[in-house]
Amino acid sequence: VASSAPESPAADAAEIPAADDWRMQMNGARRRQLRALAGRLQTDNQLTTINVMGVEFTAAFLATIDRALNDHELIKLRLRDVGSKKEVKVIAEDIATGRGAHVAQVVGHTCLLYRPRPSTMGPPRVVFSEESGRATMQGPMNANEENELAAVDAVMGAAAFGDGDGE
Repeated sequence: VASSAPESPAADAAEIPAADDWRMQMNGARRRQLRALAGRLQTDNQLTTINVMGVEFTAAFLATIDRALNDHELIKLRLRDVGSKKEVKVIAEDIATGRGAHVAQVVGHTCLLYRPRPSTMGPPRVVFSEESGRATMQGPMNANEENELAAVDAVMGAAAFGDGDGE
């Protein structure tokens, strides 16, 4: 992975959802709910995971991240070729900032990104419940989404789903 910063956030400003009240509502409790949801989705092999091995931050790579965030809202990136775990946090923040997303968690070489889908693409998939204190994913992954993720897998040259190594 090249250590250069992703393209400027202004480059794709039309594709990034407006920074509305979801950013104001993002706090420790919401991040905890996202981490718990990611754990449940991982267990069911439904967490969208993109392994990044030797990929530079090109426009095509960033468009792939945007597409995954638009479709799934919550994704996991594995930055395998990054030298240190400290660099992973910096790169994750750069990617998230450039995509209008939020880093919910960084563990080792893995980061969890969240961005609600734009209202023009339909209702949000991740729904936060204040009563239960739990986030849920609305609408299971359909065959089109699975096929699209397989295409991402082919482009990225890495397994995109459930390789079972628990990272």
